[in-house]
Amino acid sequence: MNIFEKLYKWLEKVIEPLREFIFEHHNNPVFWIVIFVVAILLFWFTYDALRKEK
Repeated sequence: MNIFEKLYKWLEKVIEPLREFIFEHHNNPVFWIVIFVVAILLFWFTYDALRKEK
């Protein structure tokens, strides 16, 4: 088993609880609002960090 297979297995094991949480709560509107707000904040901080004219 090479390093990529080990990494893939480890990522699979780590991501599985998150995947199950998302499948369990996909009908909850608060969950989607939080996802949206986090995505907007991430975009905003990234845009601000990459902006040349500060």
